[in-house]
Amino acid sequence: MSKEAQMIAAAEVADRYIEIVLSEEPGLLVERAAGQGSKDIAKSAKALAEFREQLIKALADQPFPDLEQDDDAAGDRVDAPEADQVDHAGK
Repeated sequence: MSKEAQMIAAAEVADRYIEIVLSEEPGLLVERAAGQGSKDIAKSAKALAEFREQLIKALADQPFPDLEQDDDAAGDRVDAPEADQVDHAGK
């Protein structure tokens, strides 16, 4: 898998992780936005963006399945015959 594909896969995993945490326990990643001034909201947003960047970098170093290998393995699979290849002699 290319470095670019690895980074894209890592970003997708990181974004999904952040989405889950924000929906379940948002206080773990950001302070309550209600009642905060714009400077505090900007500070929380910056901290979240930095966390995301660090998470992507860490995940990019992890092994991801190689999608090209998955495609090659699919070629070994036996699929149903095409409609024009079905033997209709028995009907």
